[in-house]
Amino acid sequence: MKIQEGCELDPKETANDLMEPLGAEFVQAIGRKFTLYRRASDKEKRQIVLPR
Repeated sequence: MKIQEGCELDPKETANDLMEPLGAEFVQAIGRKFTLYRRASDKEKRQIVLPR
């Protein structure tokens, strides 16, 4: 996610505020951008099938 220029929100604080309601984990923050990770809830969607 990216926080707009001129916005006074801190990316790390914003990420921490969003983690719990979204059920996600904080990955990283670089500049005005931050990354959250949330695992797929459906087991079928978790599988990666590679072509042979």
